Amino acid sequence: MIVFGNDCMRPKGPLWKPLELGPQPCDWGYHGGRKYSQHAEHNAMGYHIMDEPEIAQRHYAWVREIMETYKDDPRVCVWDLYNEAGNAKRDQITIPHVKKIFEIARSVDPSQPITSCLWKGLTGDNELPEVEKFIADNSDLISYHNYGSYESNIQIIKRLKAYGRPILNTEWLARMLHNRVQEMIPLFYLEKIGCWNWGFVAGLYQTYEPWEGIWQ
Repeated sequence: MIVFGNDCMRPKGPLWKPLELGPQPCDWGYHGGRKYSQHAEHNAMGYHIMDEPEIAQRHYAWVREIMETYKDDPRVCVWDLYNEAGNAKRDQITIPHVKKIFEIARSVDPSQPITSCLWKGLTGDNELPEVEKFIADNSDLISYHNYGSYESNIQIIKRLKAYGRPILNTEWLARMLHNRVQEMIPLFYLEKIGCWNWGFVAGLYQTYEPWEGIWQ
């Protein structure tokens, strides 16, 4: 499953660093392996390299090149075009990027399905944000993220079935939030939902420091 965009990004604050080639150091301890991760500062809008117009055009060209190269490769089971679109207060600024990447994907016409995850406001009767409405209308299958309880996933699955398309959960497993293997795997099995998890980490969650917004 290949992903081309991601809105879980920190703003250009003191901890922001430009991407560099070479070894990628990791400050162990946070969900996903890093204590000071991209999730730690969401009080301001996150920064994405596609905010730079010239880089955005190069990014689009890269998406097209990758998809054209692997559009019939059996090792690719699904294209997850954009991760958590609208996260980090990027709702409106992300819409043109998401639409452009979907446009590229449709023009390449890969043999594998395309999708992008729904993640915000899936429980209850909340309306989907504009960018997620576009994603739901233009995806071959419905994928979603939820680290909440077994009961909340049942509600979400019921809602997503209304789209009449296959469903994937592409982020789950948070034991401290009562989202556990023992419950979720049987649920996904019975509902015929494919799943990827992002909840196995090195070490244990010990404390949460809300004033820093990070797990330690």
